[in-house]
Amino acid sequence: MALFGDNLSKEEREQKRIKETIEKYNIFNGIQCEITLPEKQLKTSGSSGKKKGIATLAFGVIGWAATSGTSQNEENRIITTIFQVVKKGIVFKNGNMNGSDIRIPYNEIIKMEVVTPDRAADCAIITLLNNKRIIIDPNQGFEKNKIILNHAMDFINERACGSQYEESGWGLEYGTAEPKKTKQETISLIDELERLGNMYDKGLLSDEEFTSLKQELLSSNTEEPTTSSEVDVGTSEENIDNSENICKNCGTEVSPDSAFCSECGTKINDN
Repeated sequence: MALFGDNLSKEEREQKRIKETIEKYNIFNGIQCEITLPEKQLKTSGSSGKKKGIATLAFGVIGWAATSGTSQNEENRIITTIFQVVKKGIVFKNGNMNGSDIRIPYNEIIKMEVVTPDRAADCAIITLLNNKRIIIDPNQGFEKNKIILNHAMDFINERACGSQYEESGWGLEYGTAEPKKTKQETISLIDELERLGNMYDKGLLSDEEFTSLKQELLSSNTEEPTTSSEVDVGTSEENIDNSENICKNCGTEVSPDSAFCSECGTKINDN
């Protein structure tokens, strides 16, 4: 004959007890809890050691008066309310000071964790965005608190997305693809070409040096020639090497049949 008058094993009896507790304290229908909120209010009565310890863990010592528990301390607001888990998030019935419900969507919840203070029943800390925290205590004793809160934690953490973000939009989806050159970079190329032309005009560069530097500059830029009123800079090796098609005065490329430079008017050849 079984000790408890049934044929269930120890594990089966434990599972039955958990199931019965979850059904009795149904978080989807709402259960009565005591909660501690991030907002402050002036307290005129003492606080229990359990509440001080949990609040110090969640909110820090400042504002909680963890060392005194006496009158005239500004402490986090504690209320008794109905805690309910719904499709879109969690609800604390009539939790606001004006009597309206506190509704927190899953996208504002980072996580829920169950903690065990010294010599006290389990409580839960829900961490929200902006590092705000809410403490939940069902006040049902050691074993029931653990079952209720672990059930709520598993369900809520599966849906909490306050700390998640989308990979798209950070450039990661493009791998190692190089960005296109900007208009400013194209203008910088033209400025460099003009600088080379000025140095050539002043006799600071020989024909060979000018051609070599210009070719090096153009080869570092793979963009197509500009189509504005700016100087047209060809990128083909044939045009670069054929000095008869380049004005020696300003460096502008001219057509083979041109007798004068279209930019500065310099005569191209003596033929």
